Amino acid sequence: MIKKEFIILLLTLFGVCTLLMTGCAKTDIPDDSTVTATFIYGDTSISETLSNEDGKKIKAILDSKMLYTDSPSCGFSKNISVMIGGEIYCIARDGCGIVRVGEKYISLNNTENKKLREILTSHGFVFPCA
Repeated sequence: MIKKEFIILLLTLFGVCTLLMTGCAKTDIPDDSTVTATFIYGDTSISETLSNEDGKKIKAILDSKMLYTDSPSCGFSKNISVMIGGEIYCIARDGCGIVRVGEKYISLNNTENKKLREILTSHGFVFPCA
């Protein structure tokens, strides 16, 4: 019984140490960065710098989100994205609340996903665009 508890304790400590060493990566968006929206799909080709108001809303939605590794089937493209401070956030083409950032992903709750898509739709984006 002691051996079993000792092994569980060691595995728990190993897990905690691994987590502390690798850290929990989050998105970190500078307040002063501009937001450029890109939507190239079908006959539509949009690339525009968003107003400070819309940019702040999008940054608030995407900032401080946990980054994780996955392989979702939502469909992502740099042609349907926002660029913030040089980082490209690819919006899921099928409408799900996942955003690709580099080779990682962030999840949005339903309210955040709806707000993000409302802002982008007001700039000419169309969802779904799979």
